[in-house]
Amino acid sequence: MIKYFSIYLSIAGFCILTSCGNKPISTTPASPLPATEAKTKKLSIVEKLKENSNLSIDQRIALYRTLKKENAGLFDFGNETELTLYGYSFLWENKLTDAIAIFELIIAEFPNSANAYDSMGEAYLQAKDSLKALQNYEKSLQMNPDNFHAEDVIEKLKIQN
Repeated sequence: MIKYFSIYLSIAGFCILTSCGNKPISTTPASPLPATEAKTKKLSIVEKLKENSNLSIDQRIALYRTLKKENAGLFDFGNETELTLYGYSFLWENKLTDAIAIFELIIAEFPNSANAYDSMGEAYLQAKDSLKALQNYEKSLQMNPDNFHAEDVIEKLKIQN
């Protein structure tokens, strides 16, 4: 029985080794992106802002604007979702002033984004500024009539006031 098992392992090993199509096995890891994509992939602007966490939020926003003006091709300034999550990271830490500043930046950069106004509404709601929260949720709902979350919050805010 051991003899047959030994023969089986030898045959299996041979098949595995020869199934590589006689191509040399590379020890270098494959690049996650083709060479053309690797050259055009832009750096995360949010990661750059996080690297500069020693700066105040106003200084980080100034850095954002400077980099956009001077290095627009190097960083990805079109990723609204990444910026929004960055803003929410402050909101979740209850750093409301910082969150609002980032959401203001997002609104300036993406003025046609209903989500930007929804996020700002949430920040003002957490900051207990019902009037500004209501204004932003209404703007979000105006831009996206299917925003049922904004519709619900608006209704609750109007009942409270």
